[in-house]
Amino acid sequence: MDRTCTTFYLEMTASAELREKPQRPDLQIVECEVPQPELNRFLYALVGKAWEWGDLDRWSDEQWREMVEQDGHRTWVAYHRGAIAGYYELYRPDGRNVEIRYFGLAGAFMGLGFGGPLLSHALRSAWNWPGTSASGCIPVTWITRPPWPAGNQGSVSTNCASSAA
Repeated sequence: MDRTCTTFYLEMTASAELREKPQRPDLQIVECEVPQPELNRFLYALVGKAWEWGDLDRWSDEQWREMVEQDGHRTWVAYHRGAIAGYYELYRPDGRNVEIRYFGLAGAFMGLGFGGPLLSHALRSAWNWPGTSASGCIPVTWITRPPWPAGNQGSVSTNCASSAA
């Protein structure tokens, strides 16, 4: 079944633009400091299922390893009561500009108030990454229309390129 998708690029150019949602005490967000390609593959499938992500479904173990072990790649996992509630990946290919490569919640945790705090954490982590000069280029793809009114997307940038291969 063919679908029309539109990808919007939301860009944050200054940390002062961040309007953080408070971190919830029942949500622990932990960076995976030791790269584990198998974990990233699992998280991608867990979170991406609800959104029909599939661009990496055919990747080999070697391709996952190459992506996850890059110096400019970092992963965080969000836990609620011991269960994986969501995750995000940051990618900084040029040493200055950070992209939120993948971000989302597991299906059971959608609509429970975890998304805002997790996104705030992702953006704060991007800005706190030493050497960052621009942050938060977030490729957002909608199969139908975005959930915001026309003309209300914030900064829409066409100069950010999605780095997912």
